[in-house]
Amino acid sequence: MKQQRAPHSLEGTTLLITGAAGGIGTAATKLCSGLGAQLVLTDLHVSDALRLLADSLPGIQAVQACDVTQRQQVEDLVASHPNLSALIDTGMVPCFPWCIFHVRRHFGRQWRDFDALKDRTLGHTLQALNSKPR
Repeated sequence: MKQQRAPHSLEGTTLLITGAAGGIGTAATKLCSGLGAQLVLTDLHVSDALRLLADSLPGIQAVQACDVTQRQQVEDLVASHPNLSALIDTGMVPCFPWCIFHVRRHFGRQWRDFDALKDRTLGHTLQALNSKPR
């Protein structure tokens, strides 16, 4: 009899999670690990908390620092993991409701700067994933 995968199983997938040390990234890591995915975790810096999280879960292939606003870092990261199936980009996801204050304080009234940074970050990661040979 053929063994069936559990509903919502991520077995056989390898996910890249950016912003893995943050709240949304940590939650995504726990959920996807629990569903059987293999995971590559990145954040701007590899903190002790991120290492502890990675050590406590099955399926963690790598934990690496990566500044997703730097195209070459993203390309190098993606190239070093040829089996990536998908991306969960939490590196630039603002957490409402307090994020409006934080973003305004950081960028002033220049919302276009924030949008440009967000678009560039996601764009670099998606371009690197799309350019990988299949």
